Amino acid sequence: MQPTSDKRSGFTVVELIVGIGIMSAITIGIVSLIMSLVGNATRSIETTKQVREAQSALATIKDDLRLTNKFLITSSVSDDLDRSDSAWSHRGNPPTAGGRTLLLQKRSTSLTSVSPNRLPLYRVSIPSFTGVNCVSTDPNAFGDLAALGYETTTENEYSTIIYYLHDNTLYRRTSVQPIGTPAYCPGHASVPTRTCVNPPATSTPSENCKETDVMLAQNVTEFDILYYDTPSAQTHNTTIHNAGATQNDLDGVSTVQIRITTNKDIGGRDNEFTSKIRANRGSTL
Repeated sequence: MQPTSDKRSGFTVVELIVGIGIMSAITIGIVSLIMSLVGNATRSIETTKQVREAQSALATIKDDLRLTNKFLITSSVSDDLDRSDSAWSHRGNPPTAGGRTLLLQKRSTSLTSVSPNRLPLYRVSIPSFTGVNCVSTDPNAFGDLAALGYETTTENEYSTIIYYLHDNTLYRRTSVQPIGTPAYCPGHASVPTRTCVNPPATSTPSENCKETDVMLAQNVTEFDILYYDTPSAQTHNTTIHNAGATQNDLDGVSTVQIRITTNKDIGGRDNEFTSKIRANRGSTL
């Protein structure tokens, strides 16, 4: 007869405790690694968004500069949506280097400044008829009346583009002179769009009216603008932002450098990014 063995297979309590400890350490390590990777990916995505937003804002400004006739000291168009405590000024409000305001007199076009099919707009009027003026791509929109002996006048149509900071957000606003009645010249339905106040509930906004400004970038801590007299100038004009500066001082300026700095909390860390452009104004359509 074979003797019976009392030995049994399996893990001892000590072995189980050690095994559980090892598995827990491995699990914690894997979870920590995954959380770290997810956190890094999230920070990378948010950082990319921050960079793209600032660069996109600068690209929009550069597009406007291509159609800019001149830089402005103050807005040349009546604007009742001013979010500052006083009238628009290129110095900013308050007039600090970190929160400047960019005012551009821009040639109005039938389409956006990046469209290859855009056409210049003209304001055509008949002085002998009060209030008869319109905006058209045709400088001779009232040609048939001119043939009858009525005097007509034609001027280039301009918009005022305003870039400004409000609550650390950079906005773009378009202001245009009131079109009058009729708003459209015969056979031409193109008028420049604009930003305007919210109309009363009982009225309908005109077709060229936009109720809100365009938001370009958030978390902006600096919107700084330096003006240069010539494209090759190495030193910026230091008198432009003085309180006594006039429009004549700015009329001779051809080049601008714009710097945008954003500071965003990403994953509990302050992430600062600065981007800038230097570009010339021009009136090429």
